[in-house]
Amino acid sequence: MKKFKVRKSGVHGRGVFCTEKISREETVMEYLGEKVSIKEGDRRAEVQMKKASKGKVGAVFLFELNTRYYLDGNIPGNPAKYINHSCDPNCRFENDRGHIYVISQKSLKPEDELTVDYGFDAEIYEDHPCRCGSENCVGYIVQRRQWRKLKSLIEKAKVKAKAEA
Repeated sequence: MKKFKVRKSGVHGRGVFCTEKISREETVMEYLGEKVSIKEGDRRAEVQMKKASKGKVGAVFLFELNTRYYLDGNIPGNPAKYINHSCDPNCRFENDRGHIYVISQKSLKPEDELTVDYGFDAEIYEDHPCRCGSENCVGYIVQRRQWRKLKSLIEKAKVKAKAEA
């Protein structure tokens, strides 16, 4: 039985919400998709980003499986692709031999939105503003372990902008 539903989200677009209680460390769902080479995944991402720049739907749902393959979650029947990022996530992704599972990090109740840390690199922070609204939000979708690096990059950008002004 599904313990979640996809609907409009206050964080971004659509999101995934609990329909009943989910226990801590429970497997909520599998992230489904087509296994593609890194080269093909990068090509698909570029096409999607071009659509986004033209105001069309352009979300990229690629999940890195390893150094050779992505899982392209942009398929029908993959509700996990709608899980939004949060700087204070309540779920995480786990890669179990090429299968990606969504695991709850805490107990969740009905109407809670499932969120994860997308784990983006701090070097590309400007491309990914965060709208999670958590008390811990750092303003950009950057993996937690790189928050210190992010703060340094932001400070350097401020100094550079001030010098150029």
